[in-house]
Amino acid sequence: MSPLRQLISCAAASLATLLLAGLATAPAARAGELDDLQALRSKGCGSEATLPALHRDRRLDAAARIWSRGAHIDDALERGGYRTDASATLRVTGPGYALYQTLRDSSCQTLLRAELRDVGIFQGADAFYIILAAPYLAPAESAQAETAARVLELVNAARERGARCGGREFAPAPPLRGSRQLDIAALRHARDQAAHNYLDHRDRRGRSPAHRARTAGYAAQRVGENIAYGPANAEEVVQGWLASAGHCENLMGEHFAEMGLGYAAGRSAVRHGLYWVQLLAEPSVGR
Repeated sequence: MSPLRQLISCAAASLATLLLAGLATAPAARAGELDDLQALRSKGCGSEATLPALHRDRRLDAAARIWSRGAHIDDALERGGYRTDASATLRVTGPGYALYQTLRDSSCQTLLRAELRDVGIFQGADAFYIILAAPYLAPAESAQAETAARVLELVNAARERGARCGGREFAPAPPLRGSRQLDIAALRHARDQAAHNYLDHRDRRGRSPAHRARTAGYAAQRVGENIAYGPANAEEVVQGWLASAGHCENLMGEHFAEMGLGYAAGRSAVRHGLYWVQLLAEPSVGR
């Protein structure tokens, strides 16, 4: 299989923390931490590029405080009430007056991520805890909805005519319905894979497709997932799934009734194509 196109089937958010060592003295109270971040963003950390100012968000301030107390960053963001598509964390030890230089020397790559527009800051006893984040963009507010609708159309056409999946023949199956909750769960996983350069049904915290569906508010008896890297559009990804026995069997499963889809562009130099996630589900009885 080509390294630029990978498909994984399964029948059934995530964040990097950058630890920065500053001076070893105790942190001093200071009101200009945000000014330091703004200055580095506006000056491009000494490069040609410049970015708009960060927006201070009280929910991220709360999440930074919760994170400083030992919570996982995903849990801190959830408890702080901030929904995000992408985020990065900075823990900077040392006095406030050294913050600018420490950030400039160690974390400009993070500060210059254009999609991270919001910031929260908490000064703990031992360090500054900083969260940079991009607000969550619902699928209905982007091209995601149009692409999901096209994939659903193509999948239902295949289910209507029946298919041969490897050595198995599948009779026609009832059409699937689209699910916004499944779209959200699929999009979150696609964006996490794209941001962190991996392709797997288990996310970086070990959570399964079923767990991600529940987190998005979807009650299911059964959840299946198809993922892929490389296809450029809806037609290519569905064609690839139908040509692979395991993916095809998922698509043709008569027990599945609803579908969600999300995709995101990779950010690494090696993988900058599209990551695709399709969730297939049998909803709980009485849902």
